Amino acid sequence: MGSIAGADAYFIIAVQMVMISLVALGVLWNARGTAVYLYLCSFVVGAMYHVAFLSGSAIGEGDSLSAKMAIAASVITSAWLKNISLGLLESPNFPLSGYLKGSVIMVIGMLSIPLLFPDPLSFSTIVGLCVVGIMARVCMLAYRIGSALNSLAAKFFVVLIGLQLLGIVVGLVSSFMTETPILVAPLPSRSLASLSTSLALVMINSALFIALVLDINIRQRELAQKDLIALEVTRSRAQERETLLADMHDGLGSQIATARMRVERGEMTQTEVVRLLRECSADLHLMVDTLREQNDSLEAALVDYKTRVERRISEQGVGLSWNVQLSGAPSMAPRRMLQVLRIIQEAINNAIHHAKATEVIVAVRYLDDHEYMIKVEDDGIGIPDNVSPGRGLSNMRRRARELGGNLDIRRRSGGKGTEVQLSFEDRPV
Repeated sequence: MGSIAGADAYFIIAVQMVMISLVALGVLWNARGTAVYLYLCSFVVGAMYHVAFLSGSAIGEGDSLSAKMAIAASVITSAWLKNISLGLLESPNFPLSGYLKGSVIMVIGMLSIPLLFPDPLSFSTIVGLCVVGIMARVCMLAYRIGSALNSLAAKFFVVLIGLQLLGIVVGLVSSFMTETPILVAPLPSRSLASLSTSLALVMINSALFIALVLDINIRQRELAQKDLIALEVTRSRAQERETLLADMHDGLGSQIATARMRVERGEMTQTEVVRLLRECSADLHLMVDTLREQNDSLEAALVDYKTRVERRISEQGVGLSWNVQLSGAPSMAPRRMLQVLRIIQEAINNAIHHAKATEVIVAVRYLDDHEYMIKVEDDGIGIPDNVSPGRGLSNMRRRARELGGNLDIRRRSGGKGTEVQLSFEDRPV
C-alpha cells in the first residue's frame, strides 16, 4: 500500500485542521459564540503538534525540552479547549472565569511535565493520560447534552470521542509494552490508509460539532418561543381580568350606586329592591366564576351557573332544562365566557319576569364548523312584534357584537313563547 513522507503527512493534517476550523466558523457564523470559538481554536492548537515535526529544527527533535513543551502545550491545550467549549454549551450561563482555576492548573502541568518526566516514554505516557482524562470529561459532557436534547448528533459525537479515547488508550498500552514513545518520535512515513483515517476523523469531529451546535440553537429558539407564548398568555389573561374588574366597576357598581340613590329617595319598593339584589348577586357570581375558572372551560362555567340558577328559579315554580354538547370545544377567554353567560342569564330573566314562563330550555352546542350555537327557549307569552328594545335587550345585542356573533330574538313556532338564539365562532385562548 502507498505511503507518504512523515513531514508531508504532518503538513497535510495541520493544513486540513486549520481549513476545517475556518469552514466550520463560516457554517456556524450565525451561531457563533465563545463555545464555538474555543472548540475551533482547539483544531488550530492541535495543528501545532503536527507543525512541530515539519522540520529538523530543535522543536522537531522529540528529545529536546522545547519540543516536549510544544507537544505538551498543543496536545493538552487542544483537549482542554474542547472541554471548556462543551461545558459552555451545556451551561451557557456559567461564567468563563469559572474555568480560570482549571486553566492555570493545566498551564502549570504543561510546563512541569517535560521537566519532571524528561524520559520520552514517561513523558508520552503522562501527557497521554492527561489527554485521556480531559477527553473523558468531554465525552461525559457530550453525553449529558445529548440526553438533554435527545440529539442524534450528540450521540454520534459521544461515540466518536469514545473511539478516539479507546485509540489513545490502546496506543499508550502498546507504547508502554514496546517501550516506544508515541508523541515525541516523528514518523518517517505514514501509509495512505492511516493518513486518510486521520483526515476523516478530523472532518467527522468537526461535522458532528456543527450539528450539535445547530441542535442546541434550534432547542434554544424553541424554548424562547415557548417562553414568549407563555408570557403572552399570562399577559392576555391579566388583561382579561383587568377588563372584567373594570366591567364589574362600571356595570355592577354603577347599578348598585343608582339603586342606592333611588332607595334613598323612596322610589323603589321592597320587592324591587329584593329583585335588584338578586340580579346583582347573580351578576357578581358570574364574574367570580369566570375569574376563578382555571381551565377556561365554558362547560365548567355553565355547570356552576346551572347549579346556582336552578335553585333560585325553582322557588318561582319555573322548570329549567339544559342540553350542553361541548365536546371538542377549545378553551375560551374569561371575557368571552362572561358575555355568553350574561346573555343566557338575561334571556332566562326575561323569560321569568316578562314572559311569565313556566318552562325554560337552554341548549348549548359546539358544531363541527367551529361555531357555538346557544339557544334559550321559553313557553311564556312571547315577545311582542313591536317591542322597543330596552336596556336588557340592548345589552344582549352589544355582548353578541363583542363576541363577533349574531343574536336573533323571535317568537317560537306556533306563536307561544320566545326563542333567543346566539351563534359565534370560537377564538381559542
